[in-house]
Amino acid sequence: MVRPARCLGTLLLLVGWLGGCGGDRAALTAAVPSPAALERLLQNPVWGQALQEVLETRRSGEPLRVRDGTVGRIVVLGTYRRRDGRWCRRFRIERAGATPLIGFACRDPRGIWRLRPDPFARHI
Repeated sequence: MVRPARCLGTLLLLVGWLGGCGGDRAALTAAVPSPAALERLLQNPVWGQALQEVLETRRSGEPLRVRDGTVGRIVVLGTYRRRDGRWCRRFRIERAGATPLIGFACRDPRGIWRLRPDPFARHI
């Protein structure tokens, strides 16, 4: 027997997602960079430090503005816990005049966020 309350909850969740409440449309259209392209950007100390700060201190959806001659921002898209207990976060980097980039990083035992292959990239 199907419970009406359960169906209504599922329907509301679906409608919210389709309406933009449950998903980040910009994240769906952003480029998933090669690890080398993202590494090159993050070798810039301004961007590298900003990413570490965002991943360590910001809530999902709370952007950090970055200025290194151009204006940009980094925002966490989601936070995940791996089976081994480590925390990982998916993020988007937006720079003026450039295609947004999506990245994925996990926190190592020393507390440093390291880039990892994005497990969600195949769904974009």
